[in-house]
Amino acid sequence: MSQASPTFKSRRRPATTDVARRGLPPTSVPTTRPITRYGFSYWTMRPAPPARGSYPPLRGSHACDVVVVGGGLAGCLVAHELARTGTRVVLLERDRVGNGGTAGDLGIVQPTPGVRFVDLREARGLRAARSIWDASRRAALEWMAFARRTRLRCALEAVDFLEFATTTDAAAQLEREYAALKDAGFDASWLPGRRVRQVTGAEGEATMKLTGAGVFDPYRACLGVARLAAKAGAMLCEQSEVTRVAVRRHDVEVVTPKATVAAATVLFASRLPTAGLRALERHFWTEERYVVALPEMTPSERRRLGPTGTVVADLAVPPHAWRWTADGALLFTGAAQRPVPSRQQAQTLVQRTGQLMYELSLHYPQVSGTPAASSWSGRVTTAGDGLPIVGSHRAFPRHLFALGLGAAGVSGAWLAARMLARRLAGSSDRRDELFAFGR
Repeated sequence: MSQASPTFKSRRRPATTDVARRGLPPTSVPTTRPITRYGFSYWTMRPAPPARGSYPPLRGSHACDVVVVGGGLAGCLVAHELARTGTRVVLLERDRVGNGGTAGDLGIVQPTPGVRFVDLREARGLRAARSIWDASRRAALEWMAFARRTRLRCALEAVDFLEFATTTDAAAQLEREYAALKDAGFDASWLPGRRVRQVTGAEGEATMKLTGAGVFDPYRACLGVARLAAKAGAMLCEQSEVTRVAVRRHDVEVVTPKATVAAATVLFASRLPTAGLRALERHFWTEERYVVALPEMTPSERRRLGPTGTVVADLAVPPHAWRWTADGALLFTGAAQRPVPSRQQAQTLVQRTGQLMYELSLHYPQVSGTPAASSWSGRVTTAGDGLPIVGSHRAFPRHLFALGLGAAGVSGAWLAARMLARRLAGSSDRRDELFAFGR
């Protein structure tokens, strides 16, 4: 007997489609779901917008120790870690701090590097795989401790991380991963089919549980870290796109449309390198991932879908992941594909929104027929092996990089910030080489 589908009522005032506000053609958006806001991240739509710092464009000529290029969470963390040690830092963001990939993120603190342990062990060996996983887990815990210590208002909550198999083949793959982690000494729990519904609210074959995960508001976290960096002495500049980087005998000159900065080092903490560094793109792989946010639900409505204190990731191809927000909205991501041309983005977003809502209903039939409150997409870039690349490249003197952080998320951003701070202080750890170019 099929289960009756409850009606989930949004706590927001219904709104018409807002694609046109992003410059996308309104004719490409259907009018059958008027409350869905296409192209708007859940984090930037919340009713009480966070206070932003005032970061004017950089003008004139300046000198500093390090120029950080990129004002997402990774760039702001790097700027803060350096500034608090007395390093003179200038951070340059081409748009507005936090408005790029950070605002489109799902907001998961992931206790893994985003690459399966069995794959790492096969490619890099047991010792390296264990070190990479251990570094990623410690980075997740350290980031959450940092957020609490500095009192970031980002709705941080510690949760369990569940990997979820819905087929027999996926369960066998997940069991191999579980056995490999246990053999390597990592804490993981195996939950057979009869326990899956209890912990996920959905039907499945098996689940592996990892501790040390969390959920948070990535946009507010980024703005909070930016304020901390500015308070520590970093100069943050928005609307300051880097157009050229010139390596000179004793320093590097970073050029924007209205300013120049002379520095000992330029550090790129962006999705992909820019400003004459396109040759590095061959090291990376970029996907477009899509996200839907359901209308905010009451506590009783949430309970019908199962436990909320978890992050769930399935083993589908391409995979999905979902989590709850503090306001009672379910965020669901997946449908990853190669980026489409700009003229197709609006139509593709609408198509992928429908696809994701259908795929979500396969896990939770109760949401069938419920339109998304909003949907958006974001580009995720990783290196060929799925790990971040952090450090220097011999072809680019006076440059440092924190690139390809997409799969690792905020854990990778924190790990990169700490590694680069050690590098500039002359105290690198030999394990940092596990994330270097040419590894």
